[in-house]
Amino acid sequence: MLVGRDAEIAELSGLLKKASDGESHCLVLRGEAGIGKTALLEHAAARAEGMTVLRSTGVESESHLPYAGLHLLLGRHFDRITALPEPQARALSAAVGLGAPEGGRQFLVGLAVLTLLGDLAADAPVLCIVDDVQWLDQESSEVLTFAARRLQAEGVVALFAVRDPGGPAWDSRGLPERRLPGLDAEAARTLLAEVSPGTAGTERERLIALAGGNPLALQSVGRVAGQGGHAGHSHGTHAIEREVGRRLAAADAATRALLLVTAADDTGETSTVLRAAALFGAGLAELAWAEQEGLVRTAFGRVSFEHSLIRSAVYHHAPLAQRLQAHRALAEALDGQGEEDRRAWHLSAASVGPDEAVAQALEQTGDRALAGGGRATAATAYERAARLSADQPARERRAVAAATAAAEAGHLDRATALLDGAAVTDDDLRRHALGLRARIAEVQGRPDEAFRTLCALAECAGPEEAAEFYVRAVDAAAGSGDFAGLARVSALAAELPGGQRARDLAEVALAIGNPEDHSMVRLFPTVKAILDHDSADGDLWTVVQRGWWSMIIGDRDHTREHAQAIVDRCRREGAAGVLPHALALLARAQLLLGRHREARAAAEEGVALADATGHHEASLQLAVALGTLDALAGDEAACRTRLDRVLDGGLSPYTAWATAALSLLDLGLGRHEAALSRMEQYLAEHHPMGAIEGLPIMVEAAVRTGRPERGHRAAAELRRWADRVGRPWLLAVAERCDALLSGEADGFERALALGGEPFDRAQTQLLYGEQLRRTGAPARSRVLLGAAAESFERLGAAPWAARARTELRATGVTVAVSGAEDDPLERLTPQELQTVQLVAQGLTNRQVGARLFLSPRTVGHHLYTAFPKLGVTSRTQLAALIADDRQTGRS
Repeated sequence: MLVGRDAEIAELSGLLKKASDGESHCLVLRGEAGIGKTALLEHAAARAEGMTVLRSTGVESESHLPYAGLHLLLGRHFDRITALPEPQARALSAAVGLGAPEGGRQFLVGLAVLTLLGDLAADAPVLCIVDDVQWLDQESSEVLTFAARRLQAEGVVALFAVRDPGGPAWDSRGLPERRLPGLDAEAARTLLAEVSPGTAGTERERLIALAGGNPLALQSVGRVAGQGGHAGHSHGTHAIEREVGRRLAAADAATRALLLVTAADDTGETSTVLRAAALFGAGLAELAWAEQEGLVRTAFGRVSFEHSLIRSAVYHHAPLAQRLQAHRALAEALDGQGEEDRRAWHLSAASVGPDEAVAQALEQTGDRALAGGGRATAATAYERAARLSADQPARERRAVAAATAAAEAGHLDRATALLDGAAVTDDDLRRHALGLRARIAEVQGRPDEAFRTLCALAECAGPEEAAEFYVRAVDAAAGSGDFAGLARVSALAAELPGGQRARDLAEVALAIGNPEDHSMVRLFPTVKAILDHDSADGDLWTVVQRGWWSMIIGDRDHTREHAQAIVDRCRREGAAGVLPHALALLARAQLLLGRHREARAAAEEGVALADATGHHEASLQLAVALGTLDALAGDEAACRTRLDRVLDGGLSPYTAWATAALSLLDLGLGRHEAALSRMEQYLAEHHPMGAIEGLPIMVEAAVRTGRPERGHRAAAELRRWADRVGRPWLLAVAERCDALLSGEADGFERALALGGEPFDRAQTQLLYGEQLRRTGAPARSRVLLGAAAESFERLGAAPWAARARTELRATGVTVAVSGAEDDPLERLTPQELQTVQLVAQGLTNRQVGARLFLSPRTVGHHLYTAFPKLGVTSRTQLAALIADDRQTGRS
């Protein structure tokens, strides 16, 4: 019976009950070694009646073996891989060594695990237990946490136990956690009475204080006291280590050697341990003694320690020389086929200086890990091989290979550190290292460094390769506002046979940054051609970045089409790492086009994926989109929570967008002075082009505060930009702002004639309608205000809709406004909306799950809840409803 853990037991019982009801949940248990995490996991497993229980444990010595934790968790069910969607089946088979290597499509592996868990849960609810997560191999850790973050309605409970403090940091962002405290005094007394019934009074209280509320420590010191010994003065986990040391001291040399080999082993196989221990004269008799003493347990041909802390204490209690001998013995024992990687790691652990034979074995291990998708493991193998290399060329080659694998695994800071320590002298390797540095700088948002590195690469490359480097250099220079650099790259690219794309890009970027270039319309075909060229089969990351170019020049429709094409491609290819960035571009375009419902769905999916994949920059982009939607809805708390995070991040242009969104919130809530002051402060420190969306807000706020002169600069900058790009929607906004400042009706009429995006047009109708009401033209005013109110309702812009209704009442009539509440799709959650839109295209649940990185069971759940909301009972009816929605333009 667990003592003092009633709250935790109740929580776990609740999760198991919810799994039986078809819900999925995850919980991370954190705490120091011996605090009771494993005991709670065992309790959950014992209570999981009628459930499929999957178990895995991270082992420090196995942390370099890719997908070792996943093998242990799901190995018994790998026969079901063939039933997975084909891309997922290929990726998972390659990862676990059952299929041809694919180069590692990490997030497809995670999606395959998610789908497999859902398939298992279709037979019975699933309990997934992973202990000592901090020691999991990086690949298993990433795919399991990815899957855990995407669990929704499968009937799966995922429990993770993490040693903290006392182990490597483990990223559990987005997963619910419970930190286990020490036992209170009453629970400690109860537990001590079970272990050492004769202990009482001051001795009992001394032992309780000594254990510090740690149950395992309390049992250790209680056992010593019960045997007539003295528990000493250690505290908490130190008491456990002290107890292990006492037992080791009582053992003979052969038994200590067997225990050390067991601690150093990463197979858990009794036969392997005994083969290695035999080299020290140890065997079954010593193993039996260790089991009788409660240090290890054996079952089904495997040997393991009673607790991971005992393993750690045994290993670190031994002198270095003995640890080296244990690893050499294990390397000798692991001489069979298929054991090459484990043998290489043990040889590495037994090496204290350069050893080319071991370095070669480790390099081959890294090659095999890379082929199977274990990039993080490959990086570790190559790095260790570099340190053991006997000559400089081999050391350089392996160090750069380690940095490359680390970067591909997403560990960019580690990759940079490896490059810094490589001291590369070989010309080819140096070029590769420079290319890697450039890519890291691009991804991490350091355009100045990326530009310098790419130019250096171009100078030492052949014409065709140099042209590609210059294309990327243009992106970097544009990102940092280095117009002199743009001009230089344009001139250099002009001398190359394949430099046309770089010249075209440079021309566009220079035009954008040159206020004297009054006609950018001529560049639209160039930008479209560049985007179409890159979209076909270009590097996904570059294609996403290029999409912002059409946004900058105001081509919102083309941006949305481009972004949708990238999102579709990411879904087809399982590129979950790029997808959040593509969704950020799509959400931004949809938002500005007035497709607010779809924008929120895309942004919320993107945020969940960005958090699951660790893409901080994409998360900020998406937070801006959601914060702007919150501002439009008048949800101040949600808006500020999202946008304060963006402002703290300090990345431009997201800070400009966040500033504009907060000013939009103030404007909608009637805080005109606050909106105006915020934009003025921003423009005092930044170029107006970066705050283009905030300029109309500034003009309206200036007029409403009775200080129109404070809006003249913003209106002038807006007019200058509108004239340059010539987009009707932007010209309409400029006309509206000029009309606001001048009070002339003709400007409003010109703005309405130009059209514009839904929110912008509704704003013009509202402002013009207000002016007409004040100047005595109620009939025209009612038409405009009614149209504005209906548009704002449909867009979910509650503060503006309320203002329009107030103005309507002031004209003497109350008009019933029909808007969002009449649209059945508005009743759906963002994920339900995405699900039904894909199903309406004829996709199966499994296909939709693959597109949205959800399990098919969760897709089925979304359909189950969406159909009644929409009033449909079949996929055919659903397709007709979605088609009608698109025809009416409500999306």
